[in-house]
Formats: sequence, structure tokens, C-alpha cells
Amino acid sequence: MPAAILQHNGIAGRARYGNECADRRAWTWEIRAAEGFGWHQIAAVHVPLDLLPEAGEFARTIEDLHGVLPEVRTLPLGEAGDYETLYLDSGRVLKELIG
Repeated sequence: MPAAILQHNGIAGRARYGNECADRRAWTWEIRAAEGFGWHQIAAVHVPLDLLPEAGEFARTIEDLHGVLPEVRTLPLGEAGDYETLYLDSGRVLKELIG
């Protein structure tokens, strides 16, 4: 397991976050499906704020082709648009989508 994951889980994670610790990478599992997943199953497009126009266009393309309009979510204003920031912010987006 990569050291970065261990910083956010187990003893180190509980020391840092209390009992609410869990880096999602530590509990994601690989599955194999007999059939692929379709574009109509996309619930959200999560992008940096500066990519909002492109994300909206992408979501509308999915709607045009598959009849489902994914929600477009952005990083908070001023957040860097790199993979780590998107990953860290994904928890907020997932909580909002689930309700």
C-alpha cells in the first residue's frame, strides 16, 4: 500500500481525523463486469472552475446522445485544478450527490 494512503488511514488516519478517517483509495475495489458501463450512467462531471464551459458542453453532449444530463460540479473558487485537488474535493461532491 502506498505510504500516502497510510497517512490517512489506520492509526495515523485516526490520529489525524478521529474515527471519520478513510482515504477512498483504501476502500475502492476493482471489479470486472461482463458488460461495460454506459455513458448514461454518468451522474456528474467534476472540473476546475475554469473548465465549466467545456464541462457543460460535455454534459449536454451526453444528454443529446443518451438522454441523461449529468450534473456539472466545480472546485471551489480559487482551488487549483490538479488531480489531487479534484480527488480531495470529490468527497464533497459525492456527499452532495448522495444527499
